[in-house]
Order: sequence, then structure tokens, then C-alpha cells
Amino acid sequence: MNQEKIRIRAAETQEEFWARLQAYFHRDIFPPGEAQGREHCASEAYRKNLEALRTRRKDPLYYLYFEQGNRTIGLAMAVIYPSEDGKCFLLEFCVCPQFRGGGTGSACARALLDWARQRGAAYFQLNAAREDRRRFWGRLGFLPDGTDQWGEPLMRYIPGDSVHLEEIGEDNWLAVRRLAVREDQQKFLDTAEGILARGYVYRDCRARVFAVFQENNPVGLALVRDLDEEPACYELQQFMVDARFQNRGYETQALRLLLRLLEGERRYDGVEVCVKAEDAAALHIYGKLGFSDTGYMDPALPDCRNLRFQFESGQSVG
Repeated sequence: MNQEKIRIRAAETQEEFWARLQAYFHRDIFPPGEAQGREHCASEAYRKNLEALRTRRKDPLYYLYFEQGNRTIGLAMAVIYPSEDGKCFLLEFCVCPQFRGGGTGSACARALLDWARQRGAAYFQLNAAREDRRRFWGRLGFLPDGTDQWGEPLMRYIPGDSVHLEEIGEDNWLAVRRLAVREDQQKFLDTAEGILARGYVYRDCRARVFAVFQENNPVGLALVRDLDEEPACYELQQFMVDARFQNRGYETQALRLLLRLLEGERRYDGVEVCVKAEDAAALHIYGKLGFSDTGYMDPALPDCRNLRFQFESGQSVG
């Protein structure tokens, strides 16, 4: 990812923003044949409604651009309600196709959240009808928050002690490579650099390494890979939280986010993890989240217990 800082700029003219917004709707939101939604969002009535929100004196709507260097790389629309409870509602968010990938979307989202908090936002809410939208914002710490008056799913994020996941890439791996567990835990887990290396070694198994962040602070790592042999499942190969950030609830929060992410993908029916029998703390956390002992013992790892979380009716990620 380009390492230049993401900046946020308010749109200077409504005409340019409207043109970019319509291009985004046409390209990313409304598929060919979905005439009703496309026509509504292109209508003069919709435009006038947005303009009324943008020009009102209290809690106005913001037309925003994401900029990097001298390029405009995306846009957003947001309303902050400091006169009420401090909610910031994110109406639209877009990174232009030619700038996507390498963590640019996450960097823009974090910049937007920081920008809003500087202007009084206490928490964030958005609509998330699409699965890709739920996955993206879920990795940033947003959680399901019921539905709106039209039945559309909502997500909410409250800054503070909550954590979010970011898939490891060239923009964030250096931030996590020095993470370490306590000395007495080192026999149970690989080092942070070892976990990053495993992500590369197991690339043929679609391995992914996720960094756990609390705000902008890296606090942990998780490595997940796909196992296609029976019983096919996601394997949680490694999971750690740095010694400095343990016993704050981050372990449970991060695992719940990871399970929700994998359950949303649903390539397999469950997640398995191999835990040392003497690692009582890890066994407790996994048990609290709904993992159960399969009874299987790997002959090569007789001192380990094999646990599984099953995605099925009646068991959900709490």
C-alpha cells in the first residue's frame, strides 16, 4: 500500500461530488437491471434531500473526499449528531477501484473515524445490507445492531476498549512483529515473527494472518488456514495477545470477531484449534466461546486437545 497519509477534505462544490457519487452508485451499488434504486438515487428529489441535509445549520451532512498525495481516491457521506448523543451515521463510503487493495480501504475508514471523532462523534452506525459490507466493517470492530425502520441491518462501533481485525499486509506487518506473550506462555505459541512466517508457508492452504488492533495499537495476532481433508474446517493455527494487553477482554473480543468473520464466509461448517492440555487459560477462553473437545488425539501431539466450534443452528457466536 502507498504509505502516504490519507487526508479528508470536504467537497467544495456539490456538482463534482454529485457526479462522483452517481458514478459510485452506478458502478458499485446498483447492478444492471435494478432500475428502481438506481432511478431514486439519480433523481432530483434525492439530490434536493441531500442538499437540505448538507445546508442545515444543526448536525449537517458532510460530503467528503479521501485524498492521498495529490489524488482523490474515494468519497464518503456522514452525519454527526453532537446535539443529540454524538452518533455519527455513515451513509456512503467508497474507495475508487484503481486504488483498492493493500489495506487502502481500511486506512480510509480509520481516517474517517478519526476525522469524525475530532468533530464530536462518540460512536458510529451504518447500514450493512450487503455481506461484503458487513465483513469489511466487522473487521474494523463494528458489530450487528439490529435493523432500521425499513428492516435493513445496522452495525455499530463504539470506540474505546473494543478491538478490530486487520488482515496482515505490507502496510501493517511491521507494527506487529515485536508482539510477545509472557515468558511462561511461550511454550504454547510461536513468536509473532514465526506466526507471520507460517502465514507464508501455509499460503497453499489459503492461510491468513490477522492483526488485532485496539484503536491504533497492535495487541495480538491470529493465523487461520483452510483444511480441506476430512473433517474439513477452518483451523485456528495460532492466536496470541501481547503480554502488555492481556486480561482486558481483548482475547474474547478478538476471537468473537474472528468467528463472526469465518461464519459469514462459511466455506466450512466449523473452526478447530489444537490447544496444549496444560494451557488452562486458553482452554477456558475457548470453552467460554462455545468450543468443545472433539475427543480426537493427534498421535504426533499427545499433549494437546482438539477443540471445535460448529457453525450450526442453535450455536452462534456470542
